[in-house]
Amino acid sequence: MVNRVNSWIKFPVLSETARDALVTLFTDVPKTESGKENFQYVIMKVVGVSDPDLFDDKKYFDSNWCEIEDFNFAEGDDTISLISAWAAPKIALAQLAIFIGKIDPNVIMTLNYDDEKNPASFFGWAILLSDGFEELEEIEEDDYYDLACEFDPKVKKMKNGSAKYLAYMEENTADIISYYVRGKLEFEVNWTKENNYGRDG
Repeated sequence: MVNRVNSWIKFPVLSETARDALVTLFTDVPKTESGKENFQYVIMKVVGVSDPDLFDDKKYFDSNWCEIEDFNFAEGDDTISLISAWAAPKIALAQLAIFIGKIDPNVIMTLNYDDEKNPASFFGWAILLSDGFEELEEIEEDDYYDLACEFDPKVKKMKNGSAKYLAYMEENTADIISYYVRGKLEFEVNWTKENNYGRDG
């Protein structure tokens, strides 16, 4: 069975001109066999390839396919959600950030993702600027115990792998991931704004 990965993209900083460019990119995107818009065609537009036979999808996608679940481009709510096979489309999203960055050098784009299992067997987050990835982290199940201990000190009294711990994680993993990712992204976005987007001067 294919492991599906959900990705959520937000734009905490996006100019009106860049928003218009995103609207254009996401207009008239061909659909996949399942009836959802094919995100690979968005990246074809980004890299300037019009013929699917000339598009080297393996260069930009770790997955066999990537579909658009939803998107919304409105000031204060610029979001994209994707679903892909096996991995988040990180390379493709870096290309999208670079493309938008040429229009809006101050763009900030965030990504968080996890696989479809419950609880998720891995998750990750990233912040992307006009030159692509600024920060990127992926975390697998083996590291969840330490995150759970930070989230809830009571977990320190549970043995990693015990029935009590596993029951706790089944109920709380989604909250732990959300808490961790939200904190990381908020910190990175604020730092980026306060420090002139990491630029000197």
